[in-house]
Amino acid sequence: MEAGGNKAAAARKIKATPSRGRSRSALKDIENDLATAVKNLEKTFGVELTHSTGKGVVEVTPAGKRLYHVLLEYSAALESVAVDAEAMPDHLNIACSAGGFIDWQWNPRYEAIKENFPNVKFSTVSSATGRLVEMIREAKIDLGVMDADRVPQDLDNIRLSTVRFAMFIPRRLLGRKKPTRQNISNLPLAGLVGEGKYMKSLGEASIRDGYDLKFDSFFGGFPQMFTSLVSGKFAAVLPEVAGHGLMLDNIIILKDLEFLKALDRVNAIVWNKRLAAFRQYLPHAADAIKKALKTPLP
Repeated sequence: MEAGGNKAAAARKIKATPSRGRSRSALKDIENDLATAVKNLEKTFGVELTHSTGKGVVEVTPAGKRLYHVLLEYSAALESVAVDAEAMPDHLNIACSAGGFIDWQWNPRYEAIKENFPNVKFSTVSSATGRLVEMIREAKIDLGVMDADRVPQDLDNIRLSTVRFAMFIPRRLLGRKKPTRQNISNLPLAGLVGEGKYMKSLGEASIRDGYDLKFDSFFGGFPQMFTSLVSGKFAAVLPEVAGHGLMLDNIIILKDLEFLKALDRVNAIVWNKRLAAFRQYLPHAADAIKKALKTPLP
């Protein structure tokens, strides 16, 4: 146990960053300790963990990054040995990269979720997909919610229901006009920043169906797009669930436009597959959350 702990501590030094306030001699000592720790690890595991790219720059190799993740999992697993591996903890950390999931699916069903977790407190944060995967691998969060098509093979997951999209149009933008192909093409649309899957699929499918959509402003996520929609300044293509509770006197919702089908997506709840051998509550928690998310919206 002690040897494993020493290796884990040494591996964590690979990513340690000294503060600016340290003296040069202290920094030199840290560099020497780090170099020694890395050499010991390389000798133990028989692989190169870092390499020099020149000009004093040292990078962590893929093997070094992999070892870092494995030892983080090992450290987290050791913490679980002292408690019942199947017992649900009193706190679960969840990250979501699925657009609007927290606002339109998690929060409205929170009471149903809490019925399955009466003694658990939740921390929920939004995260980019890449960062979410890293946090799962590093055991910094318990569960993640992300696009099922992007789940890596080393993570376990259960799939959620299909998310379908609709076009939301403030009535003031159309006036007395009907939502024809031409009139929809002339609407100022809210879009997402960047050339991600959503923007690419929406652009290609709409052009294929004879629309010439005009994106007038771009936002960092679906909730921000929704705010611009409610202001009446922009139309937006959003998950259908965003329309729950909207004042329909002010908003037209179109669900049967052919190009919207290209945006259908399936989200998944993911967790660390190896860590679940020690934290056996992870798949049970994911399954309980999935069941709660099937309850009708209030």
